[in-house]
Amino acid sequence: MLIRHTKQVIKLNLLVKLTVSKASVTGLNNSIAQIQGKWNQIFPESTFNYTFLDQNFEAQYKKDMAFGAAFQIFTALAILIAAMGLFGLTSYTVVQRKKEIGMPKVNGGTIPQVLALLNKDFIKWVGVAFVIAVPISWYAMNQWLEGFGNYISSESSHRF
Repeated sequence: MLIRHTKQVIKLNLLVKLTVSKASVTGLNNSIAQIQGKWNQIFPESTFNYTFLDQNFEAQYKKDMAFGAAFQIFTALAILIAAMGLFGLTSYTVVQRKKEIGMPKVNGGTIPQVLALLNKDFIKWVGVAFVIAVPISWYAMNQWLEGFGNYISSESSHRF
């Protein structure tokens, strides 16, 4: 349980840990009433506000959970659009290079040779995209994870 005393600029928190026997509904209400009585004796001019830490933590991470769900949906959508674009580009390239594909087949070329002929341009661009995307995603991930209270940096000294 977190009890907060707020004066104009200064916020003071008082943390109270309740035992399991005190955490029952009636025990909890009695404990809060006792704490409120002491609070009113010590700070008669301020109001008694309390929250439970587990609820504070849940509210804090609920935003991250909602962001994660939205991120998953948009990631799946982006992958679907990219796959459709890649399929369309491949279909267009195959139609444009029909004669170029036919020559190796007529001359005894194997299917892996024809696929290598078609895919070498795509593989180059995928490699360039990978080289660009990995450092950017690493930086973004580290910036996002630093906002968590129990963040462990990914430096080499912390690895196995």
